[in-house]
Amino acid sequence: MLRHVLVTLLLISPTLVWAQGDSARPANPTPATPNAAAIDSQPLLAGSERLVSDAQDRLSLAVELSTQTPAQFTDQRQLALLSGRNTIAFADLPATLLAPSLYWHSPTLPELRALSTEPTQGDDQAPVWQASVFVETGGNRSTRLHYQAEGLDWQSSYQLRWTKGSNEGQWREAIAIRNQTGIDLSGAQFTAVNDFGQRRALGRIPSLPSGMRWRALVGDPQSLTLTPMLVAKAPASGPQPGAQQAPVERRLAVDSEQSEAIGFAAGPVSVIHDQGDETTALAQTQWQPSQRGSVLEIAAGMSTAVRVERLQVDYRYQADGIENAWRITLGNTTDQTQNIRLEEVIQGRWQIEEGEADWQRTATGLERRITLAAGERREVGYRIRQRPTPSS
Repeated sequence: MLRHVLVTLLLISPTLVWAQGDSARPANPTPATPNAAAIDSQPLLAGSERLVSDAQDRLSLAVELSTQTPAQFTDQRQLALLSGRNTIAFADLPATLLAPSLYWHSPTLPELRALSTEPTQGDDQAPVWQASVFVETGGNRSTRLHYQAEGLDWQSSYQLRWTKGSNEGQWREAIAIRNQTGIDLSGAQFTAVNDFGQRRALGRIPSLPSGMRWRALVGDPQSLTLTPMLVAKAPASGPQPGAQQAPVERRLAVDSEQSEAIGFAAGPVSVIHDQGDETTALAQTQWQPSQRGSVLEIAAGMSTAVRVERLQVDYRYQADGIENAWRITLGNTTDQTQNIRLEEVIQGRWQIEEGEADWQRTATGLERRITLAAGERREVGYRIRQRPTPSS
């Protein structure tokens, strides 16, 4: 009987010594198989635990996109800590995280005071941020990390649908985001901030893995009142022998009040001509934030409604400058009244000699608005004297 008791004590004594002692338990010597997860073989002190916090621990992830700065992240996580010393490693942070921007707010975990990075094996790997904290009582604690990261490219884009034979149009906006941060941003809440400081909630994006692009329409279509116009813009400086056909561009004007309410951030505008059962792509132009609150002219392709021919009838060097004169012939090729604006681009120092009553001087040259009846032909012109540019 006594022998049986001694054998039993010898068999269980290693377990009793381990449970009562302070020394570290040896690592499991069993090697990992190729399909097994990596085993951390570092010995842990009694009462301590190493916690790797990844995307599974997130309570929420909010991303703010800005036209002025890198994307701002607010990453809230729940940590399961043991009593004693804990080593926390934060994984699933962007590879493009800007280290100086990292800070945290942890009212339930004031022990978290410093974070440092672990070395990585490759330049393209995201660093793992870690901290060592001692807590007297274990349990779930939450922390909120704030940081900026590059690699989120985003752009607003627009579509303007113009209804044939009317002054009506519909403006629609879309936003596209490309994720190159190195982490999966599926499920994150996104907000965009434009040049005016205006915020636009994009909501939760259900799927946005790294390397992927997301695009969606934003808001409801906006109705616009459009004023179709024709513009012929041509350079008028320097000798230009022979008659020249000037291109005529169609534009759609939006008044200042309506332009104040459209366009979130700079981006391309696709103009579509809606003809009932058919649609035609007319042009693509660019919208800029500086156009807000002013009359907005949107390029809508080329037009053959008015034919414009320009002929330089005089170009002579004089003692006080260059004499330069133009004759412009316009012809309405349609059976409807057409309004056209002529824009003459003139460089350098100059003054108008003839035609001042009909032409208006602008920052880039001369401008004139002309109304042509159906089938009407008309000739207009002007003369300028271009002054030599003073030598520096």
